[in-house]
Formats: sequence, structure tokens, C-alpha cells
Amino acid sequence: EKYWARGGLTREATARWGMENLYDILALGFDPARTHVFFDSKSIAALYPLAIRVARKIPYSTVKAVFGFEPSTNIGLVFYTALQTVPCFWPSWAEGRTVPCLIPCGIDQDPHFRVTRDIAEGLGYPKPALLHSQMLPGLLGDRRCRRRATGPTTPSSSTTRRGRSNGRSARRSRAVGRPSRS
Repeated sequence: EKYWARGGLTREATARWGMENLYDILALGFDPARTHVFFDSKSIAALYPLAIRVARKIPYSTVKAVFGFEPSTNIGLVFYTALQTVPCFWPSWAEGRTVPCLIPCGIDQDPHFRVTRDIAEGLGYPKPALLHSQMLPGLLGDRRCRRRATGPTTPSSSTTRRGRSNGRSARRSRAVGRPSRS
């Protein structure tokens, strides 16, 4: 999405950001053996058959209304909602049975998943549940919710010797990014 939405970014730069996001997720204690990560550009051959089924169900008028697309909006952004929807349905599609899906995401991604929820049943899949987070600072405290592309990658000791999460990174992240109770 960043590649299509922000002019001047290279695919290589956005791929590095994706890896940084993955490091942040793993630092929070997600088990790499039980966590499936899709990088759209690397997984497109597997994702595409389901993405085109999804795209057929989403009228242009919907994405235009939801995202405010203009005539100058590039077609990559228009197709991105269909592509972002695929991981919600992937487990059900791949296993041939209904598999519930929970999507932890930033509140800025909600419009994509509202569209996803609208079409889920028409495709024969359960609506994904969403777990919204506020825009949280990165693990290095960057308030812009991401590490600088030129900044260092800081390793995290989020696992014990037996491979289990020790919870330290997760506790620190919650403490830094805990939503206010207003």
C-alpha cells in the first residue's frame, strides 16, 4: 500500500519496512512457527486466485466512496483492498472449511476491513474479527509508528532459550502504547 500511496518510494524500501514490521510483530511474542506472514510481492502467485474472486465482489463505487479515490488515483490502490482482504479468507480457502480469522491492525486499516466484512458472506467465508490498536510508537519509541528507513534494526530478546515468549517485549510495548482510558 505504501508503494502505491506514496510517490517516490521504491519497492525495495517498502520491502525493508515490511521486514521491520515483521521484527516488531515477532518481538511482541508471536511464535514464528505458528504465524503465517504474507508479503504480497513475494506471495502474489498464491494470493492472486483468491484476490481476483474478492475483486469481482467489490464495486469500484464502493472503494471510491470509502477511500475517496479521485480520477488520478493509481489502479494499484484500487486493487489493494482486494489484495489486503485475502489473508482474512486464506485459512478457510486453503483448508476447505470455515476457519475464524482475527485481524490485529491499526485503526487506519479499518476501512479495508469494513469492505472485507461486507463481502465475506457473499464469498462463503466468515467475517473477520478485528482488533484495533491506536497508532503505537515503534519499539524504539519513534512516535511516527515506524522506524526510520535508515535507522538501526535493534534485536529484541523476546524469547527464552526454549523458544517461548518471555513477555518482556510485549509488556514494554503495551506500557509504551497503552490506549488512554477516556
